[in-house]
Formats: sequence, C-alpha cells, structure tokens
Amino acid sequence: MIREMAERLHFPSEAIESLCSCEEKMQGSADDIKRAMESIYTPGCSEYIDILDKIARDSGVNRYESDMVFLLLCAIELACKYRAAGYSDELFDETMVDLRYKMYECKTVHGVWGCFVTFWYKEFLLMNIFSHGRMQYERRTYPFDDCEVVKNGQMILSCHIPSSGPMLVEDIKDSLRRAYRFYKDDVKDGKLTVACFSWLLYPPLFADYKEDSNIKKFYDLFNIIDYKDNEKNGDFWRVFGVNYSPEALDSVAVDNSLKRKVYDHLKSGGNMGYGVGIIIVDENY
Repeated sequence: MIREMAERLHFPSEAIESLCSCEEKMQGSADDIKRAMESIYTPGCSEYIDILDKIARDSGVNRYESDMVFLLLCAIELACKYRAAGYSDELFDETMVDLRYKMYECKTVHGVWGCFVTFWYKEFLLMNIFSHGRMQYERRTYPFDDCEVVKNGQMILSCHIPSSGPMLVEDIKDSLRRAYRFYKDDVKDGKLTVACFSWLLYPPLFADYKEDSNIKKFYDLFNIIDYKDNEKNGDFWRVFGVNYSPEALDSVAVDNSLKRKVYDHLKSGGNMGYGVGIIIVDENY
C-alpha cells in the first residue's frame, strides 16, 4: 500500500524497497495499526506510541522502520482528508514531503530508513501544520511572559524549519509572505505575528556568527526576545549527525564553519539551547 505514497513523496528507491519489505512483515498487525491510526488522529491521545512499540516487536522489525511505514499509511488517509477539507494536492505534497526529510535524518543518525520522531507528525495529521515554501507553520498560543511585541496567551503563528537544504533569506521571506496570505484570519491590523523557537536562534552561538552566512541572515530576521540553555545538547545531532556525548564531541568531524562554531562553543564549556524570535509580517513585507 505504501509504495505509491513513498514514490509520490520522492523517497529514494533503496528506502522504498526497504520500507515495503517492512510493511510485508507487519501484515499480521493490521488490527494494531488500525488502533494506532485511530489514536494518532485523536487530539490529545498518545496511546499510539505504545501500540507502535508492540507492532515493531510483534513484527520483528526495527521500530524506526515500522514507524515510517505507519506514517506513510497515515499519509494515504490524510491525502483524502485534505481533499475533503478543500486543500490542494500541492499543499499536501509540499507539507508531507517532510516525511522524506525526517527519513534522511533517521538514516544519518541511526542507519535505517525510518523515523525516530513519530510524535512530531500528530499535528501534521490533524491538519494543524502546513508547509508554505521553505518553512512550516502552526497556530498556537504564545507560552512565554509578555514582552513588547507579544503577550502570553496571544494567538501567534509558530514557524518550523525543516532540514530541506540551504536557508536562503529570500526563500524565508517568500515563505513568510505566503503564510501572510494563507493565514489571513490571523492578520490583525494588517500584521501577522510569527514566532520561531529554534536552536538556530540561540544567541550564545549565533549572535556573533559570521555576517555572510545564511544562518546569521536568518537569525537577524528575528527580534530575539528570550533564550534557554539545554545542558543535554539535544540538537547536537542536527549539526553532527550523532547524538551528543562527551565522547561523541571528541570524535566528530569539524569540517565546516557551523560545526566549528558549535564544537568550539561546547569545548569551551558552553551548551546548546534555543532562542525565541518574533517577526511581524505586514502586506509590504
């Protein structure tokens, strides 16, 4: 069943064959797959996490692989939900190609064609996250203290940055303009408040990063209003392709400027973390 969807989302042939083989081994778990789908499509329900663990055990397959098979099965149903809601096939493809990005991340970090962040897709399946060009967006209430530009509890648009290639500032701005048009009901007094919660906005790493880099240009688009440290360095894998440990830090390749920046920062006793940035988009953006 999943082959057509995997091809639609431009999975590489090696991954498709591996996942189709995994799907065959999962045939005996049809009832559990159905229960997991009902759970992940139910707001506030997390039962699917334990069910997916059971499916992998019963099928004798790698959990990351079986999770990707499951997500592709969910995507088949989601495509029908998009059409029923009046959303275009183009919007579906642009949004759900994120599965391919996460699959490549899983291959890099864990060595298998799969997904290790299945929880991330619940809001995709509930049609609360959409992609518009380079970035993804979801409506949410602002969870932090009041500041000059946004208040606690205010409805904002939160943006996410998929690992889909270079972050060219022209593409970021084009995405924000597209979001302004798509989320027109959230535009107040001609302005749309967009927030980003990301390791790419962490001031101790990027406030003094070199000016001609795409990351620095992205950073400078935002008004950074807060940041937090993360002593576990949970985003280390996004830079180096492995999970953090002191031993991993000693063995990673430092072969570009971003890796050098993160490596030197950690070696000097710093941590990674995330920053909270705000952009106010108007019709002239």
